[in-house]
Amino acid sequence: MRNTMKKKSPDAPKTKTTTSPDAAVPKRTRAPRQKTAPVIAADEMVEQEATTWSDPTDDEIARRAYEIFESRDELGGDAMADWLQAERELKLQR
Repeated sequence: MRNTMKKKSPDAPKTKTTTSPDAAVPKRTRAPRQKTAPVIAADEMVEQEATTWSDPTDDEIARRAYEIFESRDELGGDAMADWLQAERELKLQR
């Protein structure tokens, strides 16, 4: 069998070529940071929850308020009270 190792020339720098047992082990790196949910203030959270439940639209409230007005035989009344009652009823239905 033929020796395939090269002989070093006498002018070559003398360095150690031994490998340590740790040389093959890659360096440990930090795991990438996981993205976290943004911090939300309590009042913003309540607002988000309200919009998530699909609040009635102004058109829906207006239609229901008009129905309430008609149910009184269109005899006066308080438009704001009709609006608030309509809004309350529609929110309870959802």
